[in-house]
Amino acid sequence: MYQICPIFLLGIYVCKGNAYLVDGNIHYARIPGNDNKIPPSFDITSVNEHVSSLSECGIKCSGEFGCCYFFYSSSSRRCLTASGVKDSVLVSSSGFRHYSIHGADIAEGQCFEDSVYTIGLTRLTWDDAKAACLNMDANLVEIDKWEENTFLQILSRNFIKETSWIGATDSRLEETWQWTDSNDTFSFTAWGEKQPNNYHNQDCLTLFDEFDYLWADEHCTNNLYKYTCEKTIE
Repeated sequence: MYQICPIFLLGIYVCKGNAYLVDGNIHYARIPGNDNKIPPSFDITSVNEHVSSLSECGIKCSGEFGCCYFFYSSSSRRCLTASGVKDSVLVSSSGFRHYSIHGADIAEGQCFEDSVYTIGLTRLTWDDAKAACLNMDANLVEIDKWEENTFLQILSRNFIKETSWIGATDSRLEETWQWTDSNDTFSFTAWGEKQPNNYHNQDCLTLFDEFDYLWADEHCTNNLYKYTCEKTIE
């Protein structure tokens, strides 16, 4: 049964457990494991003082381009918004609570446009990386324009720091590369120098560290790499 919480500005603020609904269409969830923590400064996109309620903080995040997460302290009335959260680098700050505006299943990751990207730090084969993403209700990342590729290059330089799998293969038909999520052939490419070269039958796609995280084909099963999952925000 829903508990009716205080009315603020545009409508009723409704909550159930740790899940929240504001104004009928803004969904967010509390991430209780991150109580009394905030992101480092490089992940914070705005700092808002004198924010009177949790719902006001949620509305600020929902109206901010690229915001997926916010941190609110009722005692100090401070509201911090963030485009990305990585649990391992959160810093202590008493009184703050962490919320995801897209539900508890998106508790960590980095936002870009209409997707959240999560880094898989365990080194796996390409097939196992694909399965790991599916287990998170996501897919190995599909890149369809240069801006997204640049975003993933920055993510790779700053966090992954080595070659990683992304979600395409030409294993069905040599030299016909397809994204596994959509089954589309490439409409955009960002190959590294002299790639793809199909050296000893390389059929799976990576962001390759030696090419500054441009694309390269690699052996699907002989190599173990980290990976990036993408989940579309609905």
